[in-house]
Amino acid sequence: MVIPVKLSELPVFVLLFLKRINLDITQSLLMVFVVATIPQFNNHATIGTADLILGLYFFICVAFINLWLAERKNTSCLIISFIAMISCIWTKNEGVALSLIAIMVLGIGVLTGSHKTSHTASWGFLFYLAGWMIVVALVFYIKTRLNLINENFNVGMLTVANAIKGIQRLPLMLYEFQKQIFGFKKWNIFWLLPFVFIIFSRRSCFKADRVYLLIAAALFISFYMIVYIFTVVDIDFLLRTTFSRFLLHILPVTALWMAYNIKDVGERRQR
Repeated sequence: MVIPVKLSELPVFVLLFLKRINLDITQSLLMVFVVATIPQFNNHATIGTADLILGLYFFICVAFINLWLAERKNTSCLIISFIAMISCIWTKNEGVALSLIAIMVLGIGVLTGSHKTSHTASWGFLFYLAGWMIVVALVFYIKTRLNLINENFNVGMLTVANAIKGIQRLPLMLYEFQKQIFGFKKWNIFWLLPFVFIIFSRRSCFKADRVYLLIAAALFISFYMIVYIFTVVDIDFLLRTTFSRFLLHILPVTALWMAYNIKDVGERRQR
Protein backbone atom coordinates (compact mmCIF):
# COMPACT_ATOMS: atom_id res chain seq x y z
CA MET A 1 0.00 0.00 0.00
CA VAL A 2 1.33 3.42 -0.95
CA ILE A 3 -0.12 6.67 0.35
CA PRO A 4 -0.52 8.90 -2.73
CA VAL A 5 2.05 11.70 -3.07
CA LYS A 6 2.16 14.20 -5.91
CA LEU A 7 5.82 14.21 -6.83
CA SER A 8 5.31 17.47 -8.70
CA GLU A 9 4.69 19.06 -5.29
CA LEU A 10 7.84 17.62 -3.71
CA PRO A 11 10.07 20.67 -4.44
CA VAL A 12 7.45 22.91 -2.77
CA PHE A 13 7.34 20.61 0.27
CA VAL A 14 11.14 20.62 0.51
CA LEU A 15 11.18 24.41 0.19
CA LEU A 16 8.72 24.76 3.10
CA PHE A 17 10.78 22.40 5.27
CA LEU A 18 13.99 24.27 4.51
CA LYS A 19 12.29 27.47 5.63
CA ARG A 20 11.43 25.59 8.83
CA ILE A 21 15.15 25.31 9.66
CA ASN A 22 15.60 29.04 8.99
CA LEU A 23 17.27 28.96 5.58
CA ASP A 24 16.66 32.17 3.69
CA ILE A 25 14.76 32.02 0.43
CA THR A 26 17.91 32.11 -1.75
CA GLN A 27 19.53 29.19 0.09
CA SER A 28 16.27 27.23 0.04
CA LEU A 29 15.76 27.74 -3.69
CA LEU A 30 19.38 26.72 -4.28
CA MET A 31 18.85 23.37 -2.53
CA VAL A 32 15.58 22.76 -4.36
CA PHE A 33 17.37 23.50 -7.64
CA VAL A 34 20.22 21.10 -6.78
CA VAL A 35 17.77 18.25 -6.10
CA ALA A 36 15.30 19.01 -8.88
CA THR A 37 18.01 19.04 -11.57
CA ILE A 38 19.38 15.58 -10.71
CA PRO A 39 18.60 13.35 -13.74
CA GLN A 40 18.00 10.27 -11.58
CA PHE A 41 15.50 12.24 -9.48
CA ASN A 42 13.59 13.43 -12.56
CA ASN A 43 13.59 10.00 -14.19
CA HIS A 44 12.07 8.30 -11.17
CA ALA A 45 9.57 11.09 -10.58
CA THR A 46 7.80 10.11 -13.80
CA ILE A 47 7.82 6.29 -13.69
CA GLY A 48 5.97 3.70 -11.65
CA THR A 49 8.64 2.61 -9.16
CA ALA A 50 8.10 3.56 -5.52
CA ASP A 51 11.73 4.35 -4.64
CA LEU A 52 11.36 8.13 -4.75
CA ILE A 53 8.15 7.97 -2.75
CA LEU A 54 9.92 5.78 -0.19
CA GLY A 55 12.73 8.34 -0.07
CA LEU A 56 10.20 11.07 0.67
CA TYR A 57 8.65 9.11 3.54
CA PHE A 58 12.10 8.35 4.95
CA PHE A 59 12.99 12.03 4.64
CA ILE A 60 9.90 13.05 6.63
CA CYS A 61 10.59 10.34 9.21
CA VAL A 62 14.24 11.23 9.85
CA ALA A 63 13.84 14.99 9.43
CA PHE A 64 11.14 15.16 12.10
CA ILE A 65 13.12 12.88 14.41
CA ASN A 66 15.95 15.36 14.01
CA LEU A 67 13.61 18.23 14.86
CA TRP A 68 12.18 16.37 17.86
CA LEU A 69 15.65 15.73 19.24
CA ALA A 70 16.29 19.48 18.98
CA GLU A 71 12.86 20.50 20.35
CA ARG A 72 12.10 17.96 23.04
CA LYS A 73 8.71 19.46 23.91
CA ASN A 74 7.35 19.33 20.35
CA THR A 75 5.54 15.98 20.45
CA SER A 76 3.93 16.60 17.05
CA CYS A 77 7.34 16.08 15.41
CA LEU A 78 7.54 12.55 16.81
CA ILE A 79 3.96 11.78 15.74
CA ILE A 80 4.58 12.96 12.17
CA SER A 81 7.79 10.92 12.07
CA PHE A 82 5.96 7.82 13.29
CA ILE A 83 3.28 8.15 10.58
CA ALA A 84 5.99 8.52 7.92
CA MET A 85 7.84 5.53 9.36
CA ILE A 86 4.71 3.36 9.04
CA SER A 87 4.33 4.60 5.44
CA CYS A 88 7.90 3.42 4.75
CA ILE A 89 7.08 -0.07 5.97
CA TRP A 90 3.96 -0.38 3.82
CA THR A 91 5.53 1.09 0.67
CA LYS A 92 8.31 -1.41 -0.16
CA ASN A 93 10.31 -4.25 1.38
CA GLU A 94 13.24 -1.87 1.81
CA GLY A 95 11.01 0.31 3.97
CA VAL A 96 11.42 -2.13 6.86
CA ALA A 97 15.19 -1.55 6.84
CA LEU A 98 14.68 2.21 6.60
CA SER A 99 12.25 2.13 9.52
CA LEU A 100 14.84 0.23 11.56
CA ILE A 101 17.40 2.92 10.72
CA ALA A 102 14.93 5.52 12.01
CA ILE A 103 14.54 3.57 15.27
CA MET A 104 18.31 3.40 15.68
CA VAL A 105 18.75 7.12 14.99
CA LEU A 106 16.06 7.95 17.53
CA GLY A 107 17.59 5.60 20.10
CA ILE A 108 21.07 7.06 19.59
CA GLY A 109 19.66 10.55 19.97
CA VAL A 110 17.83 9.73 23.19
CA LEU A 111 20.81 7.90 24.73
CA THR A 112 23.58 10.32 23.76
CA GLY A 113 21.96 13.71 23.30
CA SER A 114 20.48 16.21 25.71
CA HIS A 115 17.46 13.90 25.94
CA LYS A 116 19.32 11.35 28.04
CA THR A 117 18.05 12.93 31.27
CA SER A 118 14.51 13.43 30.01
CA HIS A 119 11.81 10.95 31.07
CA THR A 120 9.55 12.36 28.34
CA ALA A 121 12.15 11.49 25.69
CA SER A 122 12.54 7.96 27.05
CA TRP A 123 8.79 7.34 27.03
CA GLY A 124 8.53 8.84 23.55
CA PHE A 125 11.16 6.45 22.28
CA LEU A 126 9.50 3.45 23.96
CA PHE A 127 6.11 4.24 22.42
CA TYR A 128 7.76 4.76 19.04
CA LEU A 129 9.58 1.43 19.35
CA ALA A 130 6.45 -0.42 20.51
CA GLY A 131 4.45 0.96 17.58
CA TRP A 132 7.21 -0.06 15.17
CA MET A 133 7.27 -3.62 16.55
CA ILE A 134 3.50 -3.97 16.20
CA VAL A 135 3.47 -2.72 12.59
CA VAL A 136 6.46 -4.85 11.55
CA ALA A 137 4.96 -7.95 13.18
CA LEU A 138 1.69 -7.33 11.32
CA VAL A 139 3.48 -6.90 8.00
CA PHE A 140 5.52 -10.09 8.45
CA TYR A 141 2.39 -11.99 9.50
CA ILE A 142 0.56 -10.89 6.35
CA LYS A 143 3.53 -11.73 4.13
CA THR A 144 3.92 -15.14 5.76
CA ARG A 145 0.24 -15.95 5.28
CA LEU A 146 0.46 -14.91 1.63
CA ASN A 147 3.80 -16.73 1.20
CA LEU A 148 5.52 -13.57 -0.01
CA ILE A 149 9.30 -13.98 0.08
CA ASN A 150 11.94 -11.40 -0.76
CA GLU A 151 14.19 -13.22 -3.22
CA ASN A 152 16.97 -10.64 -3.05
CA PHE A 153 17.42 -10.72 0.72
CA ASN A 154 15.81 -12.43 3.70
CA VAL A 155 16.79 -13.52 7.21
CA GLY A 156 17.62 -17.03 6.00
CA MET A 157 20.57 -15.61 4.06
CA LEU A 158 22.34 -14.42 7.23
CA THR A 159 24.80 -17.31 7.44
CA VAL A 160 28.55 -17.55 8.00
CA ALA A 161 29.02 -19.15 4.58
CA ASN A 162 27.29 -16.26 2.84
CA ALA A 163 29.34 -13.78 4.87
CA ILE A 164 32.62 -15.39 3.74
CA LYS A 165 31.49 -15.29 0.12
CA GLY A 166 30.16 -11.77 0.53
CA ILE A 167 33.43 -10.30 1.77
CA GLN A 168 34.98 -11.29 -1.55
CA ARG A 169 32.42 -9.03 -3.24
CA LEU A 170 33.70 -5.86 -1.58
CA PRO A 171 35.78 -4.75 -4.62
CA LEU A 172 32.68 -5.00 -6.83
CA MET A 173 30.64 -3.07 -4.28
CA LEU A 174 33.23 -0.32 -3.95
CA TYR A 175 33.48 -0.08 -7.71
CA GLU A 176 29.71 0.41 -7.97
CA PHE A 177 29.77 2.98 -5.16
CA GLN A 178 32.39 5.12 -6.91
CA LYS A 179 30.41 4.87 -10.14
CA GLN A 180 27.51 6.58 -8.40
CA ILE A 181 29.71 9.23 -6.76
CA PHE A 182 31.29 10.14 -10.10
CA GLY A 183 28.21 9.24 -12.15
CA PHE A 184 27.58 12.77 -13.36
CA LYS A 185 25.08 11.62 -15.99
CA LYS A 186 22.74 10.40 -13.26
CA TRP A 187 23.61 12.50 -10.22
CA ASN A 188 25.44 15.60 -11.47
CA ILE A 189 27.95 16.37 -8.67
CA PHE A 190 25.48 15.72 -5.85
CA TRP A 191 27.33 12.84 -4.16
CA LEU A 192 30.63 14.73 -4.31
CA LEU A 193 29.22 17.63 -2.28
CA PRO A 194 29.09 15.78 1.09
CA PHE A 195 32.83 15.07 0.82
CA VAL A 196 33.46 18.74 0.01
CA PHE A 197 31.56 19.80 3.13
CA ILE A 198 33.34 17.27 5.34
CA ILE A 199 36.77 18.33 4.06
CA PHE A 200 36.28 22.11 4.15
CA SER A 201 33.61 22.55 6.83
CA ARG A 202 34.18 19.80 9.39
CA ARG A 203 32.90 21.79 12.36
CA SER A 204 29.54 22.42 10.73
CA CYS A 205 29.06 18.83 9.54
CA PHE A 206 28.83 17.29 13.01
CA LYS A 207 26.77 19.89 14.86
CA ALA A 208 24.02 18.58 17.15
CA ASP A 209 21.20 19.96 14.98
CA ARG A 210 22.23 17.83 11.98
CA VAL A 211 24.47 14.97 13.15
CA TYR A 212 21.51 12.56 13.31
CA LEU A 213 20.96 13.07 9.58
CA LEU A 214 24.56 12.06 9.00
CA ILE A 215 24.11 9.03 11.27
CA ALA A 216 21.05 8.01 9.23
CA ALA A 217 23.09 8.20 6.02
CA ALA A 218 25.93 6.13 7.54
CA LEU A 219 23.47 3.48 8.77
CA PHE A 220 21.84 3.45 5.34
CA ILE A 221 25.13 2.60 3.60
CA SER A 222 25.93 -0.01 6.28
CA PHE A 223 22.56 -1.73 5.91
CA TYR A 224 22.76 -2.02 2.15
CA MET A 225 26.33 -3.28 2.32
CA ILE A 226 25.03 -6.05 4.60
CA VAL A 227 22.36 -6.86 2.03
CA TYR A 228 24.91 -7.09 -0.77
CA ILE A 229 27.28 -9.18 1.35
CA PHE A 230 24.72 -11.80 2.39
CA THR A 231 22.49 -12.02 -0.68
CA VAL A 232 22.68 -15.16 -2.81
CA VAL A 233 21.58 -13.28 -5.93
CA ASP A 234 24.21 -12.56 -8.58
CA ILE A 235 25.93 -9.54 -7.07
CA ASP A 236 26.95 -7.92 -10.35
CA PHE A 237 23.35 -7.98 -11.58
CA LEU A 238 21.94 -6.84 -8.22
CA LEU A 239 24.32 -3.90 -7.89
CA ARG A 240 23.68 -2.68 -11.43
CA THR A 241 19.90 -2.88 -11.10
CA THR A 242 19.32 -1.71 -7.52
CA PHE A 243 21.99 0.49 -5.94
CA SER A 244 21.35 3.55 -8.08
CA ARG A 245 17.64 3.32 -7.23
CA PHE A 246 18.34 2.74 -3.54
CA LEU A 247 20.30 5.99 -3.35
CA LEU A 248 17.01 7.77 -3.97
CA HIS A 249 15.97 6.62 -0.49
CA ILE A 250 18.69 8.69 1.16
CA LEU A 251 18.80 11.56 -1.38
CA PRO A 252 16.38 13.96 0.43
CA VAL A 253 17.98 13.32 3.86
CA THR A 254 21.44 14.04 2.44
CA ALA A 255 20.12 17.20 0.79
CA LEU A 256 18.70 18.38 4.13
CA TRP A 257 22.04 17.75 5.86
CA MET A 258 23.79 19.79 3.17
CA ALA A 259 21.19 22.55 3.60
CA TYR A 260 22.13 22.92 7.27
CA ASN A 261 25.77 23.33 6.24
CA ILE A 262 24.92 25.84 3.54
CA LYS A 263 23.09 27.87 6.19
CA ASP A 264 26.26 27.95 8.28
CA VAL A 265 28.36 29.03 5.31
CA GLY A 266 25.94 31.88 4.65
CA GLU A 267 26.03 32.98 8.30
CA ARG A 268 29.83 32.98 8.35
CA ARG A 269 29.96 35.13 5.22
CA GLN A 270 27.64 37.69 6.83
CA ARG A 271 29.88 38.15 9.87
